[in-house]
Parts: sequence; C-alpha cells; structure tokens
Amino acid sequence: MSRIVLGFLAVLVALSAIQEARAQSRVTGGSARLDDIVNNATIKPPGTYRMAGRTLRCGNTDTIVSPRFWDYGGAMPGLIILNPNKLARLPRQVRLFVYYHECGHQYVDDDETAADCYAVRQGRRDGWLTPAGVKQICTRLFRNSSGDRFHAPGPARCSMLDRCYADAAPRRDGEPRVVQRRIRTPRVDVR
Repeated sequence: MSRIVLGFLAVLVALSAIQEARAQSRVTGGSARLDDIVNNATIKPPGTYRMAGRTLRCGNTDTIVSPRFWDYGGAMPGLIILNPNKLARLPRQVRLFVYYHECGHQYVDDDETAADCYAVRQGRRDGWLTPAGVKQICTRLFRNSSGDRFHAPGPARCSMLDRCYADAAPRRDGEPRVVQRRIRTPRVDVR
C-alpha cells in the first residue's frame, strides 16, 4: 500500500477513535467538553509535528494538537494528544519529555513508570536531555504531586527519572545507544 493510502487510513482510524470517544462521553455526560476539544484540534500525521525546534515522530502514531485539551498531553493507542498552549509555558526539555512520555505509552501501554523512563532514555540518547533538564521536569511537572493510582508521588517519580537517566547510555562515537535493561521500581499503592 502506498504511504498516502496508509496515511489516509491512519487519519480515518484517528477520527473513528475520536467519534467513539464522543459517543462514550455522551453516555457519561461529558460530550460538550469533548466536542470542544475535538472541534478545536488538528491531526498531524507521523513525522510532521514540530515542537521545541524539532520534528517529532513516534513510529506511525498521529499527533492530535488541541488547545482545549485539559492536560499537557495524553495518549491512546495510535494517538498522542497535546495541548500546545500549556506546553508553551514549559522549558524546551520539559516539553520534549511530555511528548516522548506520551510516545512511550505507544510501546508500554498504561505503565506510567515505563513511559517516564522511555522518555528519559530517548532524551539522553538523542542528546536533548541533560541532568539539568531532568531537574526541570521534576520541578515543573512533579514538584507538588502526591501521586495517584497510576503515578508515583513526585519524589519517587523524580528518583526513578534520575535512575533512568543514569542507566541510559549517551551518544558514543556519534551513534545514539540506549541501555535496554528495564528499571524496576516499586509500585506505589495510593488509596
């Protein structure tokens, strides 16, 4: 199949997912908010979204850009959702971390710890993340976080980011390389 046909099919799948989410939200009473998010969104095919001076790609995943999305970013299978207005208030390394965290969900499903580590390893391998950037991520995103049933509390999450950064191999001889060993962190049960 040609790339154009595959791209068109990807957009159809994305629109279908949005329509399904609309239908589901009508059942739960949130359709007005979801309609606002979707109606103000644009879909960027893989490799066409630019942020922080970089063209970003997450495999064959489309990026939905919506200034009305309630968080910095989100993910569902085959889609990354970003709020450019919220992201614009963050430093460059933190914005890239958000994108690659959501990208990580394409590979590790709903495992927040693994998605964080994916983003950190990607950043170190690609050269856009530094130890100071890890500190910015912690300060800007996790400083006051008490965690929830999916996310570890801020201090535990930041400690894990530091370990992921230390474990990720930087560029060597001009070639990016990442240590593939997965860091195991204790699950935090927040009730």
